[in-house]
Amino acid sequence: MADDGAQTWTAQASVTDEEFARMAANGAFRGLGRWELRRGKLHRMSPTYHPHARALGRIYRALEDGIHAAGLGLEVAPEVSVQFGNGFTPLADIVVCAGQHPAFVPGETVRLVIEVADSSLADDRGAKALDYARAGLVEYIIADLDGRRFLQCTAPGADGYGLETMTVFGASLALATLAGVVIDTSRLLT
Repeated sequence: MADDGAQTWTAQASVTDEEFARMAANGAFRGLGRWELRRGKLHRMSPTYHPHARALGRIYRALEDGIHAAGLGLEVAPEVSVQFGNGFTPLADIVVCAGQHPAFVPGETVRLVIEVADSSLADDRGAKALDYARAGLVEYIIADLDGRRFLQCTAPGADGYGLETMTVFGASLALATLAGVVIDTSRLLT
């Protein structure tokens, strides 16, 4: 094949936290589905299927009940973007945070994130867990729908979480970082 002198350039620009927030505020994603920012790159989120939505709703209600029973003045929010900084603004399934926020939840207010995993388990337990740990999220829980278990990750560091504890669906799940909060997971068995 002859060289005609033309050059092909491929560029992959990183998106900053501020650019992502501005894009979202200006409607850049309207009609384009759900998006998150990870390691400075835009990621389109998969559609939400009924088993995922059903589990998310049941976990959300159980978590909200547990936080209310413990008398904590924290917010529980489903499917909300959290801006941790350094190019990491995930669209988390469930977030527990202090305060109410007009846009993205600031990472420093977040006490707990729960991700519901069906087809996303490898990512939620791998790259996403590493990103959460590097962001300093103290407690990260993965609800593994296929394995019918919770993976509770604590002790974050630069290499990921130092401790992972497993609780089967149906057992009570005591939160490591929110004293007195216990999630009744029996709702996930039906």
